[in-house]
Amino acid sequence: MLLLTLSGFLFFKGRRSGEKEPKDTGSWNVLLITLDTTRADRLGCYGYQNGWTPNLDYLVASGVRFQNAYCQVPLTLPSHASILTGLHPCRHGVHNNGNYALSPHFTTLAEILQE
Repeated sequence: MLLLTLSGFLFFKGRRSGEKEPKDTGSWNVLLITLDTTRADRLGCYGYQNGWTPNLDYLVASGVRFQNAYCQVPLTLPSHASILTGLHPCRHGVHNNGNYALSPHFTTLAEILQE
């Protein structure tokens, strides 16, 4: 079973900027936003008064925002591999940025949702 940390998932149905009510399209969309090297205390959606992040703030206001999120490793590539496979770096084999790549042997969340 795929285990996920839903740190950046926003679930919405047909929502577009400026519309008051979402259109019922009959299908769901999943938007995963990850921000690399970004401090939460500098984003408007986390209370920073001098931050100017209106699009992100809008998505957060109409979606889900987590106060705390934890990662398996503080590096971009292995962390994304863990988010998208639900596996620890020891299992998927991506341990650093640069010369690593996720093996096609592993099924990702995108592949599961595509089916």
